[in-house]
Amino acid sequence: MAWFGPSLAARLAPSPAPTVAVPCASEPPPAPPLPAPPASPPPPTGRVAAAEQRDLTAAARLRAACYFSGDASRFRETLEAQFADREAQRLRRLTWPLDADGIPAVVCLVFSDPDGEVLGTLDVRPPRGVVGDPLDANPAPAGCVRGAYLQNVAVAPRARGRGVARSLVSAALRLCVDGWDGACGLVWCHVNADNVAARRLYESAGFVPADPSGAFPDPGTGGGEILLVRELVSSSQTAEEGVAVGVEERDGGGIEVRGAGSRS
Repeated sequence: MAWFGPSLAARLAPSPAPTVAVPCASEPPPAPPLPAPPASPPPPTGRVAAAEQRDLTAAARLRAACYFSGDASRFRETLEAQFADREAQRLRRLTWPLDADGIPAVVCLVFSDPDGEVLGTLDVRPPRGVVGDPLDANPAPAGCVRGAYLQNVAVAPRARGRGVARSLVSAALRLCVDGWDGACGLVWCHVNADNVAARRLYESAGFVPADPSGAFPDPGTGGGEILLVRELVSSSQTAEEGVAVGVEERDGGGIEVRGAGSRS
């Protein structure tokens, strides 16, 4: 009988294994580049000047908003409004001249944008040798009669990190140099030890710890604050520092802060 087809041995032989394509090992494709960080908003254009009466309420409300920013209680709005009212009254009292020379116990500086909105504020207390200390309110070390004191720095959230605080501190230093007939020789301030941004701000403005250990020398103040001090320099050097952060004198009084200032 004729047999058509492969032989029996060929039919029983195992079929060859199929060929499977294996990709060659290679380096993984490079990861896509990270997106560029969003551009920082430009420094706000505004003016630093001593607050007028109409600015004090806005300054007080800004301080209250900053003070209660972390309060999540249901009483926040009431407490914030009460604080703002008390602060406005305090500012009106302290910024009123104490004597015939027209020198108040506090100079409240405000940073206002071109529309007049207060974006930042800072208080400067003149040296005791200028106004005395009838209210016993100057926190500079006792016995320092030539030391001014900076306090109550507040910046609106939308203007933070854009140079407002730096401009206020620069203007305060220029006031201490040029004001009070040269009676101010030192500028003091306190800063919380854990407030890194504030410490960098003051250090960049030339402040150093008053005590080498960084501790406040008065044990009654508590360990959470550091006393900083800056010795004043010539008016020309302070003016140069002011220009570096975009601060410039205005013909009509006050200090103009240009949009090209440094950020802080």
